[in-house]
Amino acid sequence: MVVTGDFVHNSGSPGQITEFKRITALIDPKIPVYYTPGNHDLGQTPDQESLRNYQKNYGNDRFSFTHKGSSLIGFNTSLIKARLTGPEQNQFNWLLKKIKKSQGNQNIILFCHYPFFNKTVDELTAYSNIDLEYRKKYLELFNTNKVDAVFSGHYHNNNLATYGKTQLVTTSALGKPLDTAPSGMRIVKVYTNRIEHKYYGLDELPDSVHFINLPDLR
Repeated sequence: MVVTGDFVHNSGSPGQITEFKRITALIDPKIPVYYTPGNHDLGQTPDQESLRNYQKNYGNDRFSFTHKGSSLIGFNTSLIKARLTGPEQNQFNWLLKKIKKSQGNQNIILFCHYPFFNKTVDELTAYSNIDLEYRKKYLELFNTNKVDAVFSGHYHNNNLATYGKTQLVTTSALGKPLDTAPSGMRIVKVYTNRIEHKYYGLDELPDSVHFINLPDLR
C-alpha cells in the first residue's frame, strides 16, 4: 500500500498525527505501507525542522524497492514545488540513480504527491501541478528512462494523462474528495507486460483482486 501524501490536515497537530497512526496501525501487518509526503505533512515550503518532524513521525521522505521484477520508487515532490534548489537537485540525483539502476526490471513505477500536470503538458504553473521550469526536467527523465507510470495525489480528484509512454495517474482522496469521486482508493495491477488500475469508492471495493494474464505484446 502506498499513501501519496496529506496524511493529516495540520502537520502541527499531535492529535491528527496520532489518529493517522492509529488508523494505519489497523492495516494487516503483512501488508507493507509506504508514504510520500504532501504539502499538509511538510508545509508549503519544507524546512529542516518540518523534514525532521516528518521523519520522526513517518520515516524517510522517499523509498525504493524491487518486488517481483518491478521497481517501485517514491519521492518528495514538495521539495520540487517549493523550489528548494539544493534539496531538489540532491533528490533528483538520487532519483536518476534509482531509475538507471532499474532499467533491467520489468516495470518502473513512481509515487509522489504533486501531479506534474493535469490537462496539458504546457499548462501554466498552478497550485495543483509542478512548476513549468521543473516539469520538463522530470518528464524528460521519466520518458528517456522508460518509466511506466507515475502515481500522485494532491488534486483530490481522479485524473489521467500521458507523456510519451509514461502514464501520469492522479488519484482522488480517501479522506476528503473535492469533486464527484467518492472517498476511495486505487487498485493497481502490475503484470510483466502492462499496468492496469481502477479507482474504487469505499462502498465499491472488491473482496478480492483477480489477475488475467495476456500475451506479452511489448
